[in-house]
Amino acid sequence: MAKKKGKREEGFTFPEFDSEEYRTKEVRDSKVTVFAVFYAIVIAIIC
Repeated sequence: MAKKKGKREEGFTFPEFDSEEYRTKEVRDSKVTVFAVFYAIVIAIIC
């Protein structure tokens, strides 16, 4: 097998955790999920 030449790349580093951004995203996703469930129930009752 051939050996790789050149410098080895640095490993992956995780970005700093932003709790405010995480909380905002989770609240938005929860609202969308609740809306979708209620919308599906209403459509199921109508049809």
